[in-house]
Amino acid sequence: MRVCPYCEQADLWVIVIADIDGHAVMCRECDTVWWREQVVDGRGMTFGNFMEAKGLPKDWNRIDWISKFEG
Repeated sequence: MRVCPYCEQADLWVIVIADIDGHAVMCRECDTVWWREQVVDGRGMTFGNFMEAKGLPKDWNRIDWISKFEG
């Protein structure tokens, strides 16, 4: 289990987001998202900004929570 490097308050989760290829990692507390291989302080972005960068709506229903991130 790994704790979020931003908020240090919650576990990180591996997620899949509809219409985006690959797995990402997300903090359930502060909503920071990373590509799975880039989970370090300074590389994450908020869920809203992440979705905007992909040209998709900020829709929480697009997230499938897979498992806790062990990385």
